[in-house]
Amino acid sequence: MKVDQVTPPKREPSPPTPVKVSFVITGKDVERYVQSCLSSILVQAETPGFEVIYTDGGSTDKSVSLVSRMSETAEVPLSIVSEIDGKTVAYGRNVGLARARGDIVAFVDADCVIPLSWLRSALDHLDASDNEQLVAVGGGYLPDPTSPFINRLIYFSLSTLLGSGGSSQFRYVTRERYTKSLPGGNVAYKRHAVTSTGSFDSRLNFCEDYDLNNRLLKRGFKILVEPGLYSVHRKEYTMSSLPKSMFTYGKGRAESIRLVGKRLLTAQVALLIAYLVILPVVSFILLGLSYVVALILLFSAIVMTYFGTEMRRYPSLSRKEKIVTVLLWPCVAALILFSHISYVAGFIFGSLRTSRRGRTLS
Repeated sequence: MKVDQVTPPKREPSPPTPVKVSFVITGKDVERYVQSCLSSILVQAETPGFEVIYTDGGSTDKSVSLVSRMSETAEVPLSIVSEIDGKTVAYGRNVGLARARGDIVAFVDADCVIPLSWLRSALDHLDASDNEQLVAVGGGYLPDPTSPFINRLIYFSLSTLLGSGGSSQFRYVTRERYTKSLPGGNVAYKRHAVTSTGSFDSRLNFCEDYDLNNRLLKRGFKILVEPGLYSVHRKEYTMSSLPKSMFTYGKGRAESIRLVGKRLLTAQVALLIAYLVILPVVSFILLGLSYVVALILLFSAIVMTYFGTEMRRYPSLSRKEKIVTVLLWPCVAALILFSHISYVAGFIFGSLRTSRRGRTLS
């Protein structure tokens, strides 16, 4: 008996999932970190419709090849832009922004690892129809919990008001609240707000995130810090690297102020002047001690009084480590003191420099 051949109907390819969120990752020579960073993003795939764009600043290690290998098996689009050697981080973020297809653009630095619910939490806030003025949500940085104790102690010292003046980069909050700025390496923006405000200023060596956020606030937009969006920052500080980093940050802020003027002048400068001039002078007059000793004693007394409240909320130290930290409060006071001295020295140096050199992707 003859059996007619039945040709199965041709299956139409399923339409691509619309891209709602674009992750922009920036990095240079980050082979130690980039895989864990991307892995933490790719597992957000339970939230459909996102892409990942990696912008590389001219790596000489295996960063690009590692990302390329991951792109072959990724369940979401993962593209690489690697022709931006010698440019600033702000430039790299703008390149990623220009290629992004999502209405929401999330910027994550390659040395960060985001929590599993990061994207879902960000979308819950940015999709809320009752708060159209909210255009940015993110969190600060927490140290790697497996890193050496000294690194986590330094992060804690920087998280205090005395350590960083309340900087959103290090300050840990236990509940969501509006803020003046968020670090550019751990934040999600509504794309239209960023592009309509002029995007990141690619001239800036540092403070490109603060500058953008400041312009957003002036237009009436709101920025939210959310405890559930804190990322693990795998960059580690040591006693020798901390002063160098703070010097670089201070120099970078001074150079950025020269480029954009008063947009970057903040109360932190006045706070530093008070720390290093006014208060020590008062201590010197009252105690009759030398300037350096008075400065150390003043910082120690302030930190000791303030310590208990700060320690209770910080999640990256165990109970035993918190006890040890309390016992070592003079060491923390010294960390804060040297951080500010290094920052001010860098700020003065940057203010006096006649030549500028951009910070490249790192």
